[in-house]
This record gives sequence, structure tokens and C-alpha cells, in this order.
Amino acid sequence: MVGLAIPIASGMLIRKNKKARVLKSGLEFSKDQLLVEKEAAAIEIKGKDEAVKDFLSENSKIEEDHRVSLEGIEDNRKEKIDSLSSAEKVTEEINNRLKS
Repeated sequence: MVGLAIPIASGMLIRKNKKARVLKSGLEFSKDQLLVEKEAAAIEIKGKDEAVKDFLSENSKIEEDHRVSLEGIEDNRKEKIDSLSSAEKVTEEINNRLKS
């Protein structure tokens, strides 16, 4: 009876130790996974913030370029209107454009 009890008891202890190691490694894996998820979330937030800043910067640059272009168009329009001050000049300009 003693010969049978020793292997059974040692087997139970070994399984208990294996179970504890598996649970411990599972807990460590969960902690590592949680840490990785937190780091990924922080990187995602940082990336989104940078994207928003870049978007706003590019938008303001485009708006400024557009404003400058519109000012140039308006200046050209005013110059053209000023240069066509008489009916003869207007008629001459129309004839030049029709010939082209």
C-alpha cells in the first residue's frame, strides 16, 4: 500500500506545481498583453494628435495660398478695368480677343 501511495502523492504534487506554473505564466502573459495594449493605445493617440496638427497646418497653408491667389486675381481684374476706361479701348480689346 505504501508503494502505491508514494507515486500517487508525488504525481499529485507534480501536477499541483505544474498547475501553479501554468497559472503564473498565464498571469504574466495577461500582464504583458495589457501593457502592450496600453502602449498601443498611447501610440494611437499620439498618431491621431499628430495627424490633426498636420491637417490643421496644411489647411491653414492652403487657405493662405488661396487668399493670396484671390488677391492676385482681384488685382488683375482691377488693372484690366482701369486699362479699359474708354469705349474705344473696350472695343479694341474685344476685337483683339475675337481675332485670336
